[in-house]
Amino acid sequence: LGDVFDNYKDQNLEQMRTKVEGTVTNVDGMMSQALTKALMDDDDDSTDENQLKWGGTGQSMEIEASVLCDTNDWLKRKDSPTVDERREFMQETLNKMVASVRHGII
Repeated sequence: LGDVFDNYKDQNLEQMRTKVEGTVTNVDGMMSQALTKALMDDDDDSTDENQLKWGGTGQSMEIEASVLCDTNDWLKRKDSPTVDERREFMQETLNKMVASVRHGII
């Protein structure tokens, strides 16, 4: 018998979780926070689809380039960021990525 909660799982989010957690060490808590935020924000009608597409058309290569550009810009603005600043930036980026997956953009 399957778990009752299996009926509510988003397979795309589960696949993303598996890939991120398999690639990035010590990201479990951050990923859980991003997933929780995305699921709780489902009822929020103020979601900006342009933001979920990272300012482009929503193609995966374009989104990947935007994320890399955003990260590079952030690193240029921050001179020796603290661990907390880096963690906060990573969490914000992860939140946005998970929201994009949740809304079917990625």
